[in-house]
Amino acid sequence: MRQESGSGSEPTAVKTTSQDPTRPHAPLPPAPEWDAWGGPFGTPRPNKKDGMTLAEGFQAIWHHKILVAATTLSSLVLSILWLALVTPEYTASMVIGPVPKDGIKSNSSSLMDMNTLFGVGLNGGLRDKDFSKFLAVLDSVAVAEKVEEHDKVMRVIYEDLWDEEAQSWTQPQGIVSTIANGLKDLVGFPEWTPPTPIDLARYIREHVKVEEKEESALRILSFSHKDRDFAIRFLTALHRETDDLLRTEAIRRSSAQIAYLKEKLRTLTVQEQRQTFIDLLSEQEKTMVLLQVGLPFTAAEIDPTSAPIRPTFPKPKLALVLGTIAGFILGCIIALVLFLRRREEDLEA
Repeated sequence: MRQESGSGSEPTAVKTTSQDPTRPHAPLPPAPEWDAWGGPFGTPRPNKKDGMTLAEGFQAIWHHKILVAATTLSSLVLSILWLALVTPEYTASMVIGPVPKDGIKSNSSSLMDMNTLFGVGLNGGLRDKDFSKFLAVLDSVAVAEKVEEHDKVMRVIYEDLWDEEAQSWTQPQGIVSTIANGLKDLVGFPEWTPPTPIDLARYIREHVKVEEKEESALRILSFSHKDRDFAIRFLTALHRETDDLLRTEAIRRSSAQIAYLKEKLRTLTVQEQRQTFIDLLSEQEKTMVLLQVGLPFTAAEIDPTSAPIRPTFPKPKLALVLGTIAGFILGCIIALVLFLRRREEDLEA
């Protein structure tokens, strides 16, 4: 192809190129392949000092998605097995409150002194000192001795140590018990003995919970056991025996005071003094009558002992959800560990 110039100069040749149809096209560069450390081949690899980016973490988890899924499923299966093997427990509970100071008015909680129940004007403290005594002696050995007298309480609580056929207590057997007994002998601990009220008092201290109810003088007593009926009977007996123990002590003190006042009245001749002692004697006799009524003395049942029909432990839905989450997190951790290990191997290569 020639082109004429406007000035009459010689034409110049313009070189053009055309694609030869017989000549093959140049090959396209291959798509980048991803390396184990998360970047395409040919790009700079991170140093060992560099941390893991969020994108690298997600990519590592996705790369090991089968491992993560298997770990999650395994944890879920283990949770199901645990639910099938664990012994369910039932929680019995009751709400108690202090008895009014002016005596036992009625067995109905609606007639109780509300100021006493909710501690109005007492700076958060309990108004009735007898109620404080009740909470203090609830796990005492003296109360445990009374509770022990109830039918089969010790046998149910310490069923692993009770031989039903021989109708006697048996020392624990097995390797662990043998080693423990040997260590106790070395340090001079006393020999094994059947459960005593001291052990029962410790059991009450560890298993019976006392909780404050909505910042009031009321308290919630709760106790969990695999036998629902026993949980109710045990908590009811514990409340009754604690209250009766304090009632018995109050009757003993009141009886001694009445006897002393009557004895003094025989020797007093001054009318004013006699009247004072007569008034005191009248108050003590009134107290004695109230003590012998048979109603709660220190802790009234605001809400009697009860337990739900379904077990309170374990909670199946919560166990399955937590098991699934734990398995997923474990799978992700394993995937990230494998990613970091592979990256270190690539950097050292």
